Amino acid sequence: MQDVVNSYAGDALVPPNPIGGLICRYWSTIPQPEDSKSPGSLYLAVVLAPAVAANLATVIDAISTAPPRGTVACPTDDGSASIIAFAYASRPDVDLWFHDSGCATLDNGRIGAFEVGNPRFYDSFASLVDELAPQQYP
Repeated sequence: MQDVVNSYAGDALVPPNPIGGLICRYWSTIPQPEDSKSPGSLYLAVVLAPAVAANLATVIDAISTAPPRGTVACPTDDGSASIIAFAYASRPDVDLWFHDSGCATLDNGRIGAFEVGNPRFYDSFASLVDELAPQQYP
């Protein structure tokens, strides 16, 4: 797993109107002694139909990209991550890196969003991703 790099230079996390999408979820990068899963390996890939991809892009577009302020306490970060890819008819695909544990973040390689103090992130975006591609725990 590595962070994403895109040619998209807009001022949003993702352009509107994708024609499809893909969510790939990866196990924690921290090995567990009792776990037989390979750290950082893919455990789920879900293809998104055009209407579902367009809805997810709209939800992502509504997320605030302002950084959190003040001191925050984050839950345990196990190093798990997801990649969300959107396909477009007339432009290159746009990929997003969703660091989905600890203080969760979402970025396109240039613009980022943070879960902390961001209700549209945790109420709308993260819950929709979990509905479309349920997160699993070792």
